[in-house]
Amino acid sequence: MRSYVIVISSLRNGGSERVASTLVNEWVEYEDINVHLVVLTRQKLDYIIDSRVVLHEPNFGYKKSTISKSFYKLRLLLFVRKLIISIKPESVLSFNEKYNSFIILSLIGSGINVFVTDRNSPYINARSLKNI
Repeated sequence: MRSYVIVISSLRNGGSERVASTLVNEWVEYEDINVHLVVLTRQKLDYIIDSRVVLHEPNFGYKKSTISKSFYKLRLLLFVRKLIISIKPESVLSFNEKYNSFIILSLIGSGINVFVTDRNSPYINARSLKNI
């Protein structure tokens, strides 16, 4: 049976989140596909996910300090790498410009196909992006 993974930062209300939830809910309808959804932050889910989708979240967080955030990012990178390699998917689809590079970096040398997608509001201007 083939496995596919979608990675997104959260399933809060938003366009990328809607697209990711729609994709996993549609893909799980195929009998020969295992669908895994990796949510990188532990937040409330604003979208309904089919119970056949395997949902993965880190079981750790961080305190609001620079050192804690740095260790959190390293720990998250290792969590993503170990998890996705253990799933052995045919492909990974990552959402959002902030995390796409992170996912590519975490899977370097794994031999797993990684596809990235970026969806942004046409109302966001360059000045607002510098705060990301």
